[in-house]
Amino acid sequence: MTPSQRKQIEKIFRNFLARRYASVRKLDLQSLQINPVFLCQLAEQLRWTSARDIINFLVDETFQRGIVTSAGFQMEKIAKVFGQPTAVRGIDFELHKPRPDGGLNTFYVQVKAGPNTIHEDTAVAIERNFNYALRRNPSAVPIVGITYGDASQANSFTQKLMQRFQVLFGKDFWAFISDDPNCLGEIYEISRQVASNFAPTYRRKPVAKTLEQLLSEKVEELTQQWEDKYGQLNQNMWAKLLQ
Repeated sequence: MTPSQRKQIEKIFRNFLARRYASVRKLDLQSLQINPVFLCQLAEQLRWTSARDIINFLVDETFQRGIVTSAGFQMEKIAKVFGQPTAVRGIDFELHKPRPDGGLNTFYVQVKAGPNTIHEDTAVAIERNFNYALRRNPSAVPIVGITYGDASQANSFTQKLMQRFQVLFGKDFWAFISDDPNCLGEIYEISRQVASNFAPTYRRKPVAKTLEQLLSEKVEELTQQWEDKYGQLNQNMWAKLLQ
């Protein structure tokens, strides 16, 4: 990994954390997916006793959902750091590796987050993109890169792609695009260091609060808004939610 690549990856991780802070600040009741029918079931089964229990669940759910979606995109961005830009539609990046005869092999790479994140529509698009790319350059090698996991975790759509294209998982994928068998470990270490040293800001001013503290304060804020709008946890509250 070059110093330039390392700096790009550090920036991606810093931006990811900064957006997590921003997403918590923006949370309001309108952002929460309030389904009173299923919330009522959960309240019974999880023995919730207050509106705060409901808000705590909804805030965690919203926060985690955003992380899962964004984290996949960030790993795809990091993978592109090791490739070359391409003009081929649908291809994330190209790689050029020397052949024994002195020429270069061209690899067209499409990146997906995890081994079970490829679904039917995604698989169809991957195949279509590779078919188009290979018409332009029949000698190129198509590669599907999965940023974490291994082949044993692949769902049926990923397995189908494996029958036609080379699919590289986790450490093997990162080693291939970086020519470094320890690449994934280095990325992990960068992630850890960025998290340890991250200094959040708000409107360009330093923020002393941790993400944990910000989440806790947001739960208290939204609990008060919930109680002002719907009341405390009782039958009247459920009736208002159903209106």
